[in-house]
Amino acid sequence: MGVTGSSGGRVVYADLLRIIATFAVIVTHVSSGGWESSSVSSMEWHVFNVYDTSVRWAVPVFVMLSGMFLLDPGKELPAGKIYKKYILRIILAIAVWGLFYRCTDIAISKYIRHKEISRNAAIVEILEIPFGTAWFHLWYLYMIIGLYVMTPIYRVFTRSAGKKEACYLLAVFAIAGICLPFVKKILLCIHPRLDLNLSVAETVNYTGYFFAGHYLSKASLSQKQRRLVFMAGTLSFVITAVGTATVSMRAGKGSELFYGNLAPFAMMEAVMVFILARSLWEGKPFSARFTDVIAKLSSCTFGIYLLHIFMIRLWDMAGLTASFISPILAVPLLSVAVFAGSLAVTLLLRKVPLCRAVM
Repeated sequence: MGVTGSSGGRVVYADLLRIIATFAVIVTHVSSGGWESSSVSSMEWHVFNVYDTSVRWAVPVFVMLSGMFLLDPGKELPAGKIYKKYILRIILAIAVWGLFYRCTDIAISKYIRHKEISRNAAIVEILEIPFGTAWFHLWYLYMIIGLYVMTPIYRVFTRSAGKKEACYLLAVFAIAGICLPFVKKILLCIHPRLDLNLSVAETVNYTGYFFAGHYLSKASLSQKQRRLVFMAGTLSFVITAVGTATVSMRAGKGSELFYGNLAPFAMMEAVMVFILARSLWEGKPFSARFTDVIAKLSSCTFGIYLLHIFMIRLWDMAGLTASFISPILAVPLLSVAVFAGSLAVTLLLRKVPLCRAVM
């Protein structure tokens, strides 16, 4: 029996996009290791740069998907439900997985690298968890809690705002939260005294992506508008890759000037990927079996995200890094292996009720 792109309460294009974005995050972390350790004059570094550049949209798309669902005024979502269903789960995940990564790191340092870890140092490691540094990739969970806390207020806006107000909000985000901070970086590269003293990015931050997900999931874009978005997004990929290579080679080391989730190019890439996914898959007929598989995979993406750094570390200890063969092949092969391994462990752990609560 065929079903459409939205079935049984699921939005298939959003599930597909969530799975692809999860894989993109893995590609980022697989390629970034080689990007940081390779010489910028080597061909390997340029390969890593291209891979890293191609997936810079992943985190913004995650935030957009959250906004797409949580800011929908047609969905009943009282503040109590947000705290009990979403925020509590994330807090538990931070505590459990922060403890897991910290303890794993201590064990590896002591028993594999044979480094002495004092009791006080171990205690400090654990105490860092509630202060925003559970583990480096878990920063996202702290940020998303902030967005969820503000969601009841944001939903008041989406219930009453028209198209003009929504466009104004997104324009403020693009200018104040994305473009001005990037201009500030450029000016500081030219001369340290050219400091644009406007600290507005923190005010806007990821909220713009949150609202963009809601807006773009509802907006009816013309063919011309979609073409412009696709052109801008594609050009952003090229600018990021070429710009990063140019600045890095001049500096003699990797530069993240064009990188960052709040860079204008990442914004355009994320908008393009979101609109492309919606254009390709919204309302398209899918078999019930395909929809069920995609829904199952989508429900595992949180666990995959939590686990993938541990999987990368396991492969690394086995000698399988992004440079174990030509990076052109190593990055996608290792990313698939990390994704598959994380998925397998997630499926196993989700059979345990207590584990399911934090995955």
